[in-house]
Amino acid sequence: MEKNFDFKTVGKRMPYVMPEGFLTDMENRVMESLEAKTASRGKCRIYNLFRSMVAAAAVATLFIVCHSALQPRNMNVYSDLDQAFDNLSYDDQQFMIDAYDNDVFLSDTYNSNL
Repeated sequence: MEKNFDFKTVGKRMPYVMPEGFLTDMENRVMESLEAKTASRGKCRIYNLFRSMVAAAAVATLFIVCHSALQPRNMNVYSDLDQAFDNLSYDDQQFMIDAYDNDVFLSDTYNSNL
């Protein structure tokens, strides 16, 4: 091996050739593409937010409709009153009928509906 070998000269030569201004042009192109992606990303976020809100509203509406449809409904509103009236004694039933027959407000309302 050579005794006068200089380590400072090792690795100084580039193994490839680049055109002048290549790195600057590449940096500019990368920055432009990042700016374009950032601008389009804002529109996508708004679109995704709107889409999520519509989906949440649809789920809430579906829940309300299904919940109200599955609840049992009492078709005969007066069944509880009829049952309570049937549990009264005969004298109490007659008293209730006489009291409501003599009521001025109920008899006027009843006669006006006929």
